Amino acid sequence: MNKPQRFHPSSVLGVLLMLCASASFADVSEHKKACTDVQAKAASSAIAEAKKALNKAINTLKSPSSGDAARQIKWFGALDSTTAAQVRVKYEAALGNVAFVQVWCPVSNDLTFKWDSGDLAAVHPSAPGAIFLPPDFFNLGASGADSQMGTIIHEATHLSGVGLHPEVYGVAKAKALAAKTPAQARNNSDNYQYYAEDTVFTLP
Repeated sequence: MNKPQRFHPSSVLGVLLMLCASASFADVSEHKKACTDVQAKAASSAIAEAKKALNKAINTLKSPSSGDAARQIKWFGALDSTTAAQVRVKYEAALGNVAFVQVWCPVSNDLTFKWDSGDLAAVHPSAPGAIFLPPDFFNLGASGADSQMGTIIHEATHLSGVGLHPEVYGVAKAKALAAKTPAQARNNSDNYQYYAEDTVFTLP
């Protein structure tokens, strides 16, 4: 979602540059394609739902119920006041990014600057405040794991400085990461995505 962002501290841009060090610096302008009306409607809906989910996730970190605490352990490991605050700050930054994001809809799924061949969306340091949504994004569901909403959250956390490298993808691997190395889980965008989706949709 590539929208000129009013919220892009240089520190976040620096993190993004580091994260993209191994990505190909292709001409991003060739992927800045306007969304069709149908794509724009779907993207706007996903962004609106992402805002709601981010607010909900932030609130659960401020005052967690027993269910919230169990979800936090599942996706981030056990959180104390310091680590919970760190996760909350990332979500709050993601919420700020989503509020001022611009969306581009490339015509190809094969973006050379994607993190991985399986990615369904992408951000790039030369397009701050932007998320690129290739065609495969629009085949995602509206709920559950790896939803359109969740994918927006995933990319927004990258814009917030979250960026384990290499990234860990998928529900099972994200859970395993939280169980084994929670500090890494707190720097992996899929974990932020799944916690938010679990809070809204309840994931297994």
